[in-house]
Parts: sequence; structure tokens; C-alpha cells
Amino acid sequence: MNTDEKQLNSLIDDILNHSGRGGKINQLLQNLVEAVNDQPLLLWDSKKIEALSQVALRVLFLDCIDDEDEEIQWAHKTFAYITQALVSGREKGKEDSELFHILRSRVILLHSHDDFFIDTLDYFFFHDTPIQKDTDRYDRRAFILRRIAAMQTQDLRTLESYNNELYQDEYLLEAEQTLSDKYQFSEEELVEAQLLSDTLFKYIWHQNK
Repeated sequence: MNTDEKQLNSLIDDILNHSGRGGKINQLLQNLVEAVNDQPLLLWDSKKIEALSQVALRVLFLDCIDDEDEEIQWAHKTFAYITQALVSGREKGKEDSELFHILRSRVILLHSHDDFFIDTLDYFFFHDTPIQKDTDRYDRRAFILRRIAAMQTQDLRTLESYNNELYQDEYLLEAEQTLSDKYQFSEEELVEAQLLSDTLFKYIWHQNK
């Protein structure tokens, strides 16, 4: 499927204008997956990148991809699109309220699909360390999940700086409560979490070049 920028923009608009579930929206989203997988960076520098990030997240929540590996790759692309929309928004001086909604999507993605990022982050930290026993696998998984939780916590802190009414948002309130019940992070860990988000973003971009 060879879709040009105009066609992809039109497809995104059709998805954004279609509410609910069912055959029509599923077909539109499957068309999106096919078009984006063919040219992952087509809208990278476009003003439409934020809209792409929104519909990409919708693909995950409506379970439009059957193959698990492909779904994981899609979650990675979605992370990259959201982050690129955030970077672009900051460069263009978007209002905090607009940046809030972009970054909120990244928290939603990481909170709902954290396990989709475990293998990649495991590679970052342990690619030259073979697993010797089952406890190694468990400990590494716990280590990575803690880093993903720290990434979410750092994003939540940034969201609060954008909007001091953050916790009127039911989803973010639930995410913050779940994270704080399980983890306590030092300032150093949160700084490292931001660096990890940046590294993951660059890695995914490079993988899709």
C-alpha cells in the first residue's frame, strides 16, 4: 500500500470524525496500520503528527492488530509519535493545555501497555548479560517495570506543572494512585526516567528510518 501524505491525512481525519466501535472504524484503523507500517515517518515533521499519535493509540485500545509482535511494534511507533508531537508542540510554543493532552496520551500508553516495552528496555540495560536462571528473568522484569513506572511518574509530574487541576482527570488519578501505592522514586530516578524516555524515543525513530 503506497499512501501519500494527503491520503494519510484524509484517513486520519476520517478516523477522528468516526466515533464508537464496529466494522467501519476497525476497517479505517486497519487501513491506517497498513499505511503507517509502509511509511512510518511520512508525517514525522508534519503538523498532523499529533493527530496521528491520537489515532495510533486508538488502534491499540480497539485491538486492531492480531499479531502480538506487530502490536508491540505499533505501541513503540505510538510512543514515538506522541513524543514527537510533544517535541514539536514545545518548539512551536503551544499552550500548556495543549501539551497536557499530548503528554497525557503518553502516560495512558505506558500505563496500559507497559509490558509492550519490557523487551526493548531489557535490551538497553542487559543486552550483554545472559539470563542464568528463572530468578534472573524475574528480577530483570521487575527492574524494567520499575523504570517504566518512573517514566510515567516523571510524566505525571510534568503534567502537574502544565495544569494544577491534574487530578480532576479520573484516568490520571488512577494511574498516579496505582504507581504511588507500589513505588517511591528518588529525584535521581526521575531524572534518569526522563533520559530513558528520550533514549527510547530516539531508538524507535532510528528503527523506523
